[in-house]
Amino acid sequence: MIYDRAMVMRPGPTAGVLRRALLVVAMTCGGAAITAAAGPASPPVELVAVRHIQIPGTRVLSMSPDGRSIAALRPMVGFQRDGQLCVFDVATLAETACGSLAPLDAGIRPDSIVWSPDSAHLVMTEQAFMYLRDGDLWLMDATTGVLSNLDDDGFSGGILGDPKAPAIFTIDASPTFTADGSAVTFSRSTFRDGTASGNDIATVPITGGEAEHLVDVSQYAPGVAYFGMRWAGDDTTLYYSLNDVSADSPINGIWSIGADGMDNRLLTGTTDPQVADPAIVQVSSDGSRLLAWHPRTRGQIQPIYELSLIDAASGAASPLTPDAGVLTARGARIEAATFSPDGAWLLELTRGTDPDHQVLLRNLEKGVVVPLVANGLDNAGLPQWGIAPTWSSDGTVLIPGGGALDEATLLAIEVPPSE
Repeated sequence: MIYDRAMVMRPGPTAGVLRRALLVVAMTCGGAAITAAAGPASPPVELVAVRHIQIPGTRVLSMSPDGRSIAALRPMVGFQRDGQLCVFDVATLAETACGSLAPLDAGIRPDSIVWSPDSAHLVMTEQAFMYLRDGDLWLMDATTGVLSNLDDDGFSGGILGDPKAPAIFTIDASPTFTADGSAVTFSRSTFRDGTASGNDIATVPITGGEAEHLVDVSQYAPGVAYFGMRWAGDDTTLYYSLNDVSADSPINGIWSIGADGMDNRLLTGTTDPQVADPAIVQVSSDGSRLLAWHPRTRGQIQPIYELSLIDAASGAASPLTPDAGVLTARGARIEAATFSPDGAWLLELTRGTDPDHQVLLRNLEKGVVVPLVANGLDNAGLPQWGIAPTWSSDGTVLIPGGGALDEATLLAIEVPPSE
């Protein structure tokens, strides 16, 4: 089913009539109007429409912040050898732009792909530490597919023992846009005379130029800042993840630092083995909470915690688990989650429940969890760990299809405004 975002999500003189009409249609797809919190006067959460999509031959990754475009890798398998990063129109699923990945010496790292806040660009890095080859920082124009190397060190080849390697070269990882979209902050590991000589974090304008150093995170080890970083919405604080090879390293966890390079501190490095070594996925738009995943324990049968909420002020970590009402099987867990655009809600996708792949909404202020798709989705999950579903500014949510790599589900949701 194709729904018109302009009708569903943009209020006008007839918006209420259109929403009610579409709600009737959505009910046939499993949608419902749900009371968000206790009390008959509570405004409802509305699942306005459900749309299952397929973009054959691709690996669907994410949706742009404005809800108009979908990013996908092509082909579904083998894109590292001769692939493309493509953009598709949400309404029609027509291809709008594709960028060749041939210039990437070490192949694209799917979990590094990030949309700019204005939906005009995507940024990405390479699988340098997996293939032991040089990897750079790439920007793609979402309209034309043109790729630009934002941190070109002039080298392409092996990291270790390559006779063509210059005296100094760098490997980039974990990019994120500044909140205004004008620059990209990233992790940069430096090699001197073939030897690793540290890891820092730097920022470079999307128009190109010299990268500006922000902070050193290691004087010796490369790739310590590897599993993600995100700016708070006002660009005053950067949250970044450090995950040393040693599980006992005291630096492991999520750090925060001011845009001026001051007040660099470990925010949370929990020693609980079930939520060890958190890594940043998202920052809520109000800056009060972080969503984290756990690279060292993710995918294990035990523990059951795959995601956590982090208090941005105190660093206190709260593992995400299914609400008691949906905890119907041993090992049930929250597999994926994403903040609403206003930061007031958390959408959660279950795994190991009956039915499986239920979609829940958590009111973060009141602690109330309500079922959005209680019957579950046929195919849902993550195309790669460290990637979250997308909740766009127009109220559309994209949930990738899990093992069905070229499929996804689009949900049109209306939630009451935060109080």
